[in-house]
Formats: sequence, structure tokens, C-alpha cells
Amino acid sequence: LGAFIIAWGGVMMLTSAPFDDWWHNAYGLDTKILSPPHMVLLFGILSVEVGTLLLILGAMNRADAALKRRLQMLFLYVGAGILTSLLVGIMELSNRVQQHSGM
Repeated sequence: LGAFIIAWGGVMMLTSAPFDDWWHNAYGLDTKILSPPHMVLLFGILSVEVGTLLLILGAMNRADAALKRRLQMLFLYVGAGILTSLLVGIMELSNRVQQHSGM
């Protein structure tokens, strides 16, 4: 299942490149991060990361104690990558001007 999700994520990432090129030719340079081609790329990246988590979980279920500790650290690392990808995706929605106000 993890490898299947990773493969579809790779296809999504490859699909986003010509779509992004068409978007730039039609609408000019990006003024926003959340353009449709970039969202397809973000979903592809997230799919690859979630598939990687599933593969790590499968290996953790079959691992002995020493290997399981390494896989847990790898799981944490990939989970942090997912969190970073999600935060980059919603970065444009946060109004940075009001982050230091009481509102």
C-alpha cells in the first residue's frame, strides 16, 4: 500500500510540472503560492511522505528492538517533513501583518 501511494504521489508530482508551465504561459508569474499546479505538487509530495510512513510502519511491526528504535526516529523525521510541507502549504493563508497584534 505504501509503495502504491508513493507511486501515485510521484505521478502527481510529474503531472504538476507541465501544468505549472502552462499556468505560467497563460497567467504569467505566480503571485500566490496556492496556485492549482502548486497544490497538485503539494499533494504529490504529501502522498510520497504518507506512503513512506506506511512503509516505515510495516517495517516497524516486523523489526527487533534495535532496528525498531532506528525506524521510530526515521518515522519522526518523515512526520516532521509532513508537518513542514503542510505549514508551507498554508503559509500564504496566514496574515503575517497581524501576527504581532492582539486581534
